[in-house]
Amino acid sequence: MALIVFYVENLKKLVMGSIKATFLIAKYPECDMSKQKKGQAYNYAWGLLVSKKIITEEEAKEIKKLVNVRNNIGHEPEKMLFDVSHSKLSRDYAEAFGIYYDYEALEKIKSIRDKISNNLHKHFVIQSSFDGLLFEDPEKVYFDELKKLRAKINKQYAKRLEELKKPR
Repeated sequence: MALIVFYVENLKKLVMGSIKATFLIAKYPECDMSKQKKGQAYNYAWGLLVSKKIITEEEAKEIKKLVNVRNNIGHEPEKMLFDVSHSKLSRDYAEAFGIYYDYEALEKIKSIRDKISNNLHKHFVIQSSFDGLLFEDPEKVYFDELKKLRAKINKQYAKRLEELKKPR
């Protein structure tokens, strides 16, 4: 979950910072974020990226969903961890309220973030940051641990499938 939080926040900073820098340096009126109402700046930014064909409408919608995933992680982590609970109450609660964890969120945000990072310079001044460098080592540790966990889960899953195949 820390990876999702980092990638979403890093993407938001990159896009907003680059749009603002473009206005400050190039004075493009479409990059004047001061005209945006509070709470609408990100929607405007994603729309601007769509208009420049940096991302598609579908990707802009996906970013909004991923920002919501990030917000849920930050504000309601208990709702994001229900699937590791052994409690029937947790499962029933999640089912009743339509709570689910998007297991593909990490790959989605990484993919969209990479696409934007690789194409933003075509239309905007890029605001640089050391955030990626500061997060590089923790990111590697998280991915190494996820790889180990995936292998462990796959092994347990295969074992369980074999057990289910045995006659009772």
